[in-house]
Amino acid sequence: MPRFRCRGRILLADDLKKELEAFGAKIVGPIANLGEAQDQVSGGNFDVAVIDINLSGERSWTIANELMRQKIPFGFAADN
Repeated sequence: MPRFRCRGRILLADDLKKELEAFGAKIVGPIANLGEAQDQVSGGNFDVAVIDINLSGERSWTIANELMRQKIPFGFAADN
């Protein structure tokens, strides 16, 4: 089952990716900027998302809103 994940901090994203893969998840990303994240969400093809609240200095609320509209479950991650 593909998973979508957009993260602002690449090293933390890599750790999360490895942990999710250990449980059999197929990962799309990491995605580090809002534009790329919006493109990914528009294209769909994933079952769940983990999104960083801060994507390279931009807030990811628009991503969360679109995921809710599409009824795709997601969670927020923050490292600050």
